[in-house]
Amino acid sequence: AVLLFISLLFFFSFASFLFTWKEDQSLFSKDAFSLFFDSGVQATNWLGKLGALIAHAFVNNLFGIASFLIVLNLFVFGFKLLFDVALLKLSSMVKNSLFLLLYISTLINFILGEKFLFLGGALGFELNQTLTGLIGPLGNGFLIILAGFLFFVIKFNPSFESVKAWFAVKEPEILEETSPEIKDSKRDLSFMEKLRQVELVDDEEDDVDAPEPYLKEE
Repeated sequence: AVLLFISLLFFFSFASFLFTWKEDQSLFSKDAFSLFFDSGVQATNWLGKLGALIAHAFVNNLFGIASFLIVLNLFVFGFKLLFDVALLKLSSMVKNSLFLLLYISTLINFILGEKFLFLGGALGFELNQTLTGLIGPLGNGFLIILAGFLFFVIKFNPSFESVKAWFAVKEPEILEETSPEIKDSKRDLSFMEKLRQVELVDDEEDDVDAPEPYLKEE
């Protein structure tokens, strides 16, 4: 029950941060002790100063909106402990979440940059800056795409047979549509077939009109 409560606390703190982060950003110029016990300081987060502090620690300073994966893990573990029902496979959920926390925050910072730091998180921003400094922005982009592709393949183990079959069917169709030699040959064959059909019809008409040979009786 405690984990379920904490998951709800985190969820509303994180969700509110997406709308109130600008107003609450100035609060963190002070230390946490002064923030909590200074009655003159007011937070706009839905859960007050506590919610603002939690959201600032996880969303702003760490993983950005990927922090909602922490909420998911807390909720699933709490539900398992309380009702003895596993909503998701726990070991797989934890491993996937650890990867996605870093991957999503890095991806968002790579695409959106420092301007949207509250979405990607400071940890993702620093990781993205480090990778860009090591292998450049182009190399960093390729690395992010490759990591996402490998995760997809390992996680879902897709079959590429249908893709191969699709290309196998499309290749001759494209060749037929684009090759003028094939178009001309098909046109010639069609003309020859029609001409042959006309000749066969004429031959049949001649056979029908021709008189039967007369045999003289002896």
